[in-house]
Amino acid sequence: MVLWHHKVNLNKGNKELKEGNYKDAIEYFKEALDEWELPDAYLGLGNAYYKNGEYKKSIKYLKKAIRMNPEDVRSKYLLNLCYSRIFLKKGQYKEARKYAIE
Repeated sequence: MVLWHHKVNLNKGNKELKEGNYKDAIEYFKEALDEWELPDAYLGLGNAYYKNGEYKKSIKYLKKAIRMNPEDVRSKYLLNLCYSRIFLKKGQYKEARKYAIE
């Protein structure tokens, strides 16, 4: 039963993410993680935080996703985008470009 319920929360999180409801998506992904540690839930959290402009929180969860699934290029790509955004905000364009093209 628990296995099934975490998938429901993961699916709801993905639906809210696609609809632009990032705060709702974050809650669903967190609920999924409360039940079962899943790399896709960490990726979803990282993505929702990224889209909500919370890059440091995004990095935290994307690193967890990568540790659990090192082959997932989606998490690595999004992690680089987070670093790029942080450097852009600081006006460090050379560093931002480095992460944007990796």
